Amino acid sequence: MQLKTTLSGFALLVVQASCYWGPYGNSSAGNRGYYGNPAPHSNPAPQGSAVSQASSALQASSTPQAGGSDWSGWGGNTYNNRWASQNTAVDSSVAGSLTQKCQIKYHLGISATPTVCGSMVYYPTWDGEMVALNYGTCQVQWTISVADIIIKATRGSIPVAIQPLIAAVSRTSPQVDGNVLYFATVQGALLIAVNRGTGALLDTVQINSHPLALITMSPTIYQGRVFIGGSSFEEVAATFVPGYKCCSFEGNFAAYDFDQTSSKFKMAWNVPTLPAGQGWSGGSVWGSQPSIDACQDETANISVIAKGLVPSTCIPPDVYQEAILAIDIDTGVVNWSRQLSPLDSWTLACGTIGGALARNSTLCPQTPGLDADFGMAPTFVPGSSTTPFGKDTVVIGQKNGNLHALSAQAGTPFWSISTGPDGSEGGISWGIAVDDHQIYFTNINSGFQTWTPFGTSQTITNGAYGAASLVDGSLVWEVPVPIDAYSTVPASVVNDVVFFGRTGQNKPGNYQVTQGGLVAVNKASGAIIKDYTLDTNFHGGIAIQNKYVMFGTGYRGAAGTWNGAGTIGDSLAAQAKYTTPQRAREFISLFRKFGHTDLDTARGYSPAAPGSSEALLGQTDVAQWATTDTKVTSWVSGSHAASEIEKSLKESLEALKMEKLHIMYLL
Repeated sequence: MQLKTTLSGFALLVVQASCYWGPYGNSSAGNRGYYGNPAPHSNPAPQGSAVSQASSALQASSTPQAGGSDWSGWGGNTYNNRWASQNTAVDSSVAGSLTQKCQIKYHLGISATPTVCGSMVYYPTWDGEMVALNYGTCQVQWTISVADIIIKATRGSIPVAIQPLIAAVSRTSPQVDGNVLYFATVQGALLIAVNRGTGALLDTVQINSHPLALITMSPTIYQGRVFIGGSSFEEVAATFVPGYKCCSFEGNFAAYDFDQTSSKFKMAWNVPTLPAGQGWSGGSVWGSQPSIDACQDETANISVIAKGLVPSTCIPPDVYQEAILAIDIDTGVVNWSRQLSPLDSWTLACGTIGGALARNSTLCPQTPGLDADFGMAPTFVPGSSTTPFGKDTVVIGQKNGNLHALSAQAGTPFWSISTGPDGSEGGISWGIAVDDHQIYFTNINSGFQTWTPFGTSQTITNGAYGAASLVDGSLVWEVPVPIDAYSTVPASVVNDVVFFGRTGQNKPGNYQVTQGGLVAVNKASGAIIKDYTLDTNFHGGIAIQNKYVMFGTGYRGAAGTWNGAGTIGDSLAAQAKYTTPQRAREFISLFRKFGHTDLDTARGYSPAAPGSSEALLGQTDVAQWATTDTKVTSWVSGSHAASEIEKSLKESLEALKMEKLHIMYLL
């Protein structure tokens, strides 16, 4: 049987290249040398690449003390292991004595893991900005508007009805290569290159032309080549956009070279996740960042791959759903793929665990399967005495709560374990940390199911932090997130400490408007060293550099208030209902400009619900608008000019509760 349907998420990689001699020893298995932070730019660019490896001439006025290689991207390095392996400054003896070094305030928050290069840290904000900050002096070097770049690059290509639903921001970690900073965008699905010293735009390229395409994955750079995957908002639009005809998006994963002489991107190769024109849709490539395996030479010729990976009799072999792929770094050839779950054609129309969204039997596919896709890319671990059978290994977590370890050479599963409950957000979603012995994870339990974490007698309804053995997957410990809190924060490991996070209080819908925390945990026992209470909700990844621990708080402004009365979603609804439809669209345009496009998240509106800003756009009776919501008194009328509206909107944004970039420091 060949099912033609909408497929849910997809985990890409490992990206594979020929073996090489690097700074940590021979690349052959069993003699790999030190596993930790690889040196991603220590080798020439791929043959035929136009990328130059110009060294950076940037010098900061205050250079932090040496203590390890730079934290690069979401995963910290090209292994995507979130392990500060060369750091000598942070361990359990000092993890409980961090002090605030720097705070930079932003209206709508920061959720991406910061990227570090020398004395500079780079990060996007939900305000629609990309920022370069000297973290030693806490001085911003430059700020650019990502929203403006998106609007100019996509002018006319995204339908007006769609624009307000997809944030005109970057939400993923940038990457540095010489004098160039690369990052990706949500709206428009753009890969962008800017000058690292000034923020000046160099070039943009759209990696997927579907109007609902977006990028939720951070790029990875290896030997001058940029790797990135495309995902989609389509499964959400199918539920919340009246009349939207689903589904047509087809996912992809691509490699680009960047010519620093001409300042132009050039596609090296593109791998679709679904066969075109056969009725399939979906196959998004979601989160964290691609990992690089530099040590599998000509794996496409290894017979064990064809023998070990038997295609599904139901799903064609080139339909990569719920799958991990190993792709040749030079050619884009898929060396192997491994599907780890049955059919998943679930969309939001099928409802969520815990009942936050009810099932829509009309829009939900007849056989949706479980929502068990991957919200992360795998971690690559070179073979050693602590990997399964001493082999090169890839490790990944899944939204159904499972952890998996597979052969990097052939994709053959080594082991799989369950860490706890599943959920529409996880399970395990945003990434894992892996050192040379253990895997560290957060089980989110987004459906608030009742369960008992491993090694405890506690019955809980929130999430838990945990550790599992790298060699066989056995659970080492699990500990409930403190103070009955909810957590989506991925782990970061350094020496004998794992840093986790608390997103907010464990009550459905309430964790966004409560205080989160930074939690330091002993990696051997799971004992909590210290829980640092933060100012607002905490979703962001944690970067560890020298004596510094860096992260952002806030997520799309969900904790913000407007003039002390209601949320940012209220402000738009209140302003829109007293104006004409055209004036309402002007408000939406302004919110896009200032970085907030997820208009009704905080309020809990669905776009089709009475009183939501999107529903208001479709109404023509101004009097009806005025009676839709009496909670907030509008200070804007239809007679105001756009310039006056913009001024008022700026003032109301200034009144929002500000969320921050945090830099904590060991004195």
